[in-house]
Amino acid sequence: MPVLRGEAKANYITLHGEKQYQQYNDNDGTIHGGCPPKCSRDELEKRSKTATFYHRWEYDAESIFWTMYSVLLRVLPKGYQEDPARKRLMETAWAVLRDHTIPVDRASGDNRIQALEGLQEDFIGAFPDVMGPVADLLYDIRKHVVPAYPLMDPPPPHDDHLHEAMQRLILQYLFDHRDDPIPLTPGPLRAVEDDKPRVINLGTPGTTTQEETGSHGEERRREAEPDSRFVVRRSTRLSRRIVDQPEVIKNGTFNTAAT
Repeated sequence: MPVLRGEAKANYITLHGEKQYQQYNDNDGTIHGGCPPKCSRDELEKRSKTATFYHRWEYDAESIFWTMYSVLLRVLPKGYQEDPARKRLMETAWAVLRDHTIPVDRASGDNRIQALEGLQEDFIGAFPDVMGPVADLLYDIRKHVVPAYPLMDPPPPHDDHLHEAMQRLILQYLFDHRDDPIPLTPGPLRAVEDDKPRVINLGTPGTTTQEETGSHGEERRREAEPDSRFVVRRSTRLSRRIVDQPEVIKNGTFNTAAT
């Protein structure tokens, strides 16, 4: 769980109290209060295939992450001249988001796994250099989206644990950068080659399924605890919806002072 500092922490405690702040904090190697499973990979995969699916609050928080990522990846800072290397990384990242569809069956994968597994330098390098602090924020949020919390033993005790983590990161960012607005160019987005205007996801209306797996294709380990395995969720939600390209922020600036 992210630890707040300075004015961000003081304001949090003033509003919510010390007790609420402490109850979400980690100790003894927990992740959001949950413990990575200690069983073998085979046992973990067996558990994931027989687990009963139900909608968890963290899935809603994940949607906020994907929305922030897709919008902020394409906004155009005022006066920014596109760097070829950053443009290539941005186009690669955007293609993953652009081509994402709702799988029609459990056997289909979620191509957005690439965005969660990619190297830190590639993730951050896809953003304009002036948006470095924003890219760092999104990367920090990404680290909290990755774990498969339902497969932890025990899982996090608070339903809103991912909301809490993301809100703490955003709150700290706002206090750290409240005097550093990033003016944006109203209207146009960062250009991409051969972009598709819309992504149409076709599936079975009104149906939702989920498949839990033990890894994003390989074993992942916690940075803080090398012996703890990162297990991650792959969900397939079947529905029909149309997703438009992200709109640039209305007032033309990512201004934290006005937030």
